[in-house]
Amino acid sequence: MKFCICMIFIGGPDDREALAVAWRMAGHPGIQLSVVRMLLFDEAAEVDTSCHTEAQGILSVVMDSDMQNDLDDEYLNSFRLTAVSNNDSISYSEVDVHSGEDIPIVLNELESLGCDLYINLEL
Repeated sequence: MKFCICMIFIGGPDDREALAVAWRMAGHPGIQLSVVRMLLFDEAAEVDTSCHTEAQGILSVVMDSDMQNDLDDEYLNSFRLTAVSNNDSISYSEVDVHSGEDIPIVLNELESLGCDLYINLEL
């Protein structure tokens, strides 16, 4: 039996947890896991600071975002070294996203993979 899973990783604690679950699922025979990280740039990466009126609040959001990005990088590097390097049924790729209009295009391309299960928590 073959079962294909595509995990779309955007970032943050929920995506790290979803990757952990997908990684455990990939440990079963017949499971093919593709992890695709969406790297947000330009307009797509803008932090929404409209709800913060004080400069300290804006700085806090940016610092938290930087910390989350560092945690994401660390977790994904560990995943790539441990899982991708040692298992032919697990793949990892990155896609650059520069605007909100790019997201549906990327998702349509991922749908063409024909996976049985798509995992994403942030979209």
